[in-house]
Amino acid sequence: MHTILKRLLIGTLLVFVTMCFYATPHLLLNSLISAREQSLSPQEIVKEPFLNCVNRASGIVVLGGGSFAEGYPTPTSLSRVLTLVQVLKHIQRHQIINNETWPLVFSGGVTSEYATESEAQVLKKYTFYIDAQDTDGLSVFLDNSSKNTYQNATYTLHIFETHHLQKNIILITNSFHMKRAQMTFEKQGFDVCPVAATSSLLNGGGFLNLNNANNTIALLHEYAGILGYWLKGWI
Repeated sequence: MHTILKRLLIGTLLVFVTMCFYATPHLLLNSLISAREQSLSPQEIVKEPFLNCVNRASGIVVLGGGSFAEGYPTPTSLSRVLTLVQVLKHIQRHQIINNETWPLVFSGGVTSEYATESEAQVLKKYTFYIDAQDTDGLSVFLDNSSKNTYQNATYTLHIFETHHLQKNIILITNSFHMKRAQMTFEKQGFDVCPVAATSSLLNGGGFLNLNNANNTIALLHEYAGILGYWLKGWI
């Protein structure tokens, strides 16, 4: 019994150290993000942030990433709003919309019992607060009901089918979440151009740091989500 307990303690310690190790979240994230994100430096991504498919899209879908009870976006949601603002400026600058009206869908329900607004409402509010001018030519829709990525996709599909919209979309979510989100939307028949908000899961590290462990847990949760969605046939 003493030997078993000793091995258990050593094993637990090794797992904890591995989770706190600075390279662990980097390795986990690399399997979730695109080869383009892996190959480009942050400076190159800022210079050329969008894929060519952005110029061929006909709508935008932004996924909620949480909100606080007071109606403020979490850092994750705010990063998606800021990415959307970049996209809006890009499509207006290059006149991609032309004379057609694009759908802009904010997707995310109330995910906290203390929240008074849905994630979609918070996303819309902050987008218009930051940059209402570049929303010209867009028809805004809100999915106020979805609680997870699968519902994001299916409820958004209902909006597109109800309004007879083309399912060729720019999908905005964070880089660590994009793989599962893109596969889920493609399963629902969308042609997805992924535009990933910068991940905050690699910040606050150090050689051995509890922040690394927190980021590792978040990324492992994403891997579990992908496996669960695959088993359910959602991707």
